[in-house]
Amino acid sequence: VLISSTMSTLVAEQTREIGIMRAVGARRRQVAAIYLRTTLLLGGIAALVGAALGILVSSLLARTFGATFWAIDVGVGVDPPVLAASLLVGLLAPPLAALPAIRRGLRVDLRDALDASGSTLGGEGRLDRALRRAGFLPRAMQIGLRNVGRRRRRSLATALMVALAVANLLAVLGVAAAATEATRRSWGSHLEDLQVATGGRDLFDAEAAAEIAATPGVAEAEAVLKNAVVLNGQDAFVWGVEQEPLFDHRLTDGRWFTGAEAEGEERVAVVEANIAELLGIEVDDRVTVRSAAGTADFLVVGLADNQQEDGTVVYVPLTTARALIAQPAGANAYWIRADDPDPAFVDRTTTLVEDRLAALGYEVDTEITYVAERDEVAANRSLTTSIGLIGFVIVAMSMVGLANAITTNVLERTREIGIVRCIGARARDVRRIFTTEGVAIALLGWVIGIPLGYAFTRLLVRLIWEVAEVRIPVLFPPLNVLVALVGTVVLSLLVLHVPVRRAVRFRPGDALRYS
Repeated sequence: VLISSTMSTLVAEQTREIGIMRAVGARRRQVAAIYLRTTLLLGGIAALVGAALGILVSSLLARTFGATFWAIDVGVGVDPPVLAASLLVGLLAPPLAALPAIRRGLRVDLRDALDASGSTLGGEGRLDRALRRAGFLPRAMQIGLRNVGRRRRRSLATALMVALAVANLLAVLGVAAAATEATRRSWGSHLEDLQVATGGRDLFDAEAAAEIAATPGVAEAEAVLKNAVVLNGQDAFVWGVEQEPLFDHRLTDGRWFTGAEAEGEERVAVVEANIAELLGIEVDDRVTVRSAAGTADFLVVGLADNQQEDGTVVYVPLTTARALIAQPAGANAYWIRADDPDPAFVDRTTTLVEDRLAALGYEVDTEITYVAERDEVAANRSLTTSIGLIGFVIVAMSMVGLANAITTNVLERTREIGIVRCIGARARDVRRIFTTEGVAIALLGWVIGIPLGYAFTRLLVRLIWEVAEVRIPVLFPPLNVLVALVGTVVLSLLVLHVPVRRAVRFRPGDALRYS
């Protein structure tokens, strides 16, 4: 789209030169070949520069994310098929995109081309008549808005380019908000203040349980037995929990297991909705769970929309989990609620629990809920901020097309500029005319981009589920729409500076003689 807009500007500026070339004997095919070679050269240079920048930026992003999220050092990597495809697109796409503009330039009658003046007065349409009645608008703004309607196809194409960029930005910001919300909801399910888990293979026994319960600051301690399993052929996790756990399970269908089922060590399970949807599991189905302790069948009594372990957890009674591994008092983790949720108090309680269990010979790993939630939200924010910045870059790139469109309009209306200057218009009036035109097109793109952004958001959420099997909500915060509006207006004003400055610097006499 940018190449097409650029070539439209170039051809519009050189209409008279095209006419001269044809007048001295050049055929249309020869003139077209000149512009096609120009676009091919520009495309080749851009492809090489873009490939080098792509390798550099992708390597920097990979290194940053690798160090931030996985603590690994990522080197420079190049995917040959991707590189070859990028170079091929860079070479072939520009000439194809330039063809419509070249054809329009060559279809101009020879006499009209030689007499090209850049002026396109046109007739009076509905928009012109409506603006004439809008007396509350300054005259310069009326003319600028009228110019938008004069070149409807060009204005709409430019607005659509802005709209696609705005839609991408809104989708990225929406997914970022959804990821943060999913993280908060996931950790919001935890009612404990800290979790202590065995660092080795040995389970906590009754002595460890008593020591945890007797630790000053511990208000409640609840045993949990976690294990990696295979559920109907899919990797998953089983959590053996109490009938009333320190965990806010959110049921979407069915029920939670009862106290009688827990006492009877019955093989009932509540499956998280993510893996249930992936495997087609419904309430009252029977599922097969395979672990190191063997294979067991469970009756599904409920579905939950919690997002633990990326939505792959199966909740079973703690007594049932213990019976399957023949450890009637075993647990590899404890959820602990402190007497006071104050972070400083929780930190002190965590240290006491670690010291007491270490004295019994246990290697332990602890996870403080508020710290884990804070760190994960911060990590998501770093990732989504980086992606959001890329979204703003996309919007900025789309504004180049807006600058090209306004530049073309300035060239086409050069004599008009001379006329309005001769009848008393000041430089700032000309500036307001073209600034109004550019901002109006940008705002039109923003308006069109809002529903497109919502559609893109739903598409991205669906792709995340299909590719990564992670469920996040569909969020489209109104604040993001406002952010996109501010960014669109600010960027449009910045890119309009050059073409508007060109329009303002025309001398009235030179503008009237423009050819």
